[in-house]
Formats: sequence, C-alpha cells, structure tokens
Amino acid sequence: TVLRRAGDLKQAMAAYSRSLQVQRELLGSAKVHIEKTPRQTVYLLARTLNNMGEVYMVQKKLPEAKMRLKEALAMKERVLGSQHLDVAATQDNLGLVYRELGEHSKALQCLKGALRLRVKELGVGHREVARSKINIAAVLFQLSDVEGALAY
Repeated sequence: TVLRRAGDLKQAMAAYSRSLQVQRELLGSAKVHIEKTPRQTVYLLARTLNNMGEVYMVQKKLPEAKMRLKEALAMKERVLGSQHLDVAATQDNLGLVYRELGEHSKALQCLKGALRLRVKELGVGHREVARSKINIAAVLFQLSDVEGALAY
C-alpha cells in the first residue's frame, strides 16, 4: 500500500504478487476453500486481491483488475457479510472497472450497492457517500442520462 501510494506501481504489484503467492501456498492450493479457512486469513487474502485490483485499475489493465476485484468481493462478502463497509469499497472499485470497460449496467449495480451500504453505515453527509454519488453520476453521464446524473 505504501508503494502504491508513493506511485511505485511496479514495486507495489511485485509485493502484492509475492504476498498472494505466500498466502496461497500457506493455504495449500491455488483455489481457496473459504469454508475451511479461518476468516481472518481469507480476509487478508481478499485485501491483497483488492489491492492488486486497484493497481491494475491505475495501470489500465482492466480485465486483470476485474478478475481480482470479483474474487476479492466474493471473499469479503463470505467472511464479512454483504453489509460491511469493506465490501462497499470493493464494490465501488469493481464498479469503476465496469464503467471503464463499458459495462454500464454492471457498473451501476456495483456502485449503487456501495452507495446503499455507505449511506446506511456512514450517513448521507459522509465523503465516501459523496464519492459513490459522483461515480454513479459519471456512469449516467456516459449513458447521456444528464438528468439522472444531476439527481446524484
């Protein structure tokens, strides 16, 4: 995360890849059996996948970002429940990837899910709620739904 924030995406991805490899080796296979793995372990793996997805987003490697974020989202929903704020963060990231891929209906589904969670947990005046609304408005604007975008 420090490397990513410093803008060293190549080093950040190398660190995340090493982390992912070690985590999966410790679990004993490339496919994680979530039901048989401690929650904290699965959560850490999901965070690594989410972080990799964020780096891929910045690098415009959207298919890779989508794959990592979808995997992270499924794991987070399983171990945290579908109403957790960390799930909202990954939904938001995945929605942004879908937007960039032109998959607008999937983008709106993810972004609106993130918005619902954030409003419920943080309240309407929180900056993360505002960010969710901006992201939804951007998709609607891309779809030429200016009135819909302005509603957010």
